[in-house]
Amino acid sequence: SVALEGSSSTQAPLSYLWSTDNGAIIGDAGNAVATASSGGTYTLLATNLQNDCASTAQVEVAQDTIAPVIVAAPPAILTCRDTMIVLNAQGSSQGSQIQLSWTGPTGGLTGGEMTLQPTVGSPGAYTLDLANTANFCTATQTFTVAQDIDPPLADAGADFVIPCFPELRQLDGTGTAAGMAYSWSTDNGVLAGGTATLTPAIDGPGSYQLHVFNPVNGCSSTDVVVVSQNLPVASASIIQPLCFGDPALLRFDSVALGEPPYVYAFP
Repeated sequence: SVALEGSSSTQAPLSYLWSTDNGAIIGDAGNAVATASSGGTYTLLATNLQNDCASTAQVEVAQDTIAPVIVAAPPAILTCRDTMIVLNAQGSSQGSQIQLSWTGPTGGLTGGEMTLQPTVGSPGAYTLDLANTANFCTATQTFTVAQDIDPPLADAGADFVIPCFPELRQLDGTGTAAGMAYSWSTDNGVLAGGTATLTPAIDGPGSYQLHVFNPVNGCSSTDVVVVSQNLPVASASIIQPLCFGDPALLRFDSVALGEPPYVYAFP
């Protein structure tokens, strides 16, 4: 609101009356001073109480109701790769008369809270408030920050046993999420090719690790398959000869594990 202040050059007693067609007057309009609550054209009628002569005067009251403007880009997504992002409202109203503040999840704002480009590290709703200190008009906008940190599914397959004299065997990671980057490694096995595929060749038992990387969100996961080999274990004993010069006997007492039938050989 603003004060409308009328005055006169005569010393005679006067009556005053304020009126408006497109504004608004608060309180008593019958005094030299009145209060306008909106912009518009205001007319003051002053009447000389001694001779009933009257005159009028007008005043224009301008109104500044222009609110600050918030212009912002859609927020990026928090991922395993991008653990911090910058909210960009740089196109919003700026200047010495503009005050700003950000609110968001506890601990989510990690820097630049008093700028139009704060850094955030948690998902949730972040609100920017702008206030024009000249006209007390305000603007508010909320930004929703999403997060994608889901690891890709890694499935190196079930553990299995290979025979004693195998041809090249393949690992089976086809239960893994599609469209990812794949790599296999081993500390005690033998990878024979295709280590960037889901079905690499192997040439021996061991522990094999499948590493899966999602290029979209930067998340990764690992699964392990154990390949064992069922080797036979033989137990043997020597039968000593009864007389000097007689041959001794080597007897196989038992054979465990492996897959029969067994072939016996002496080195």
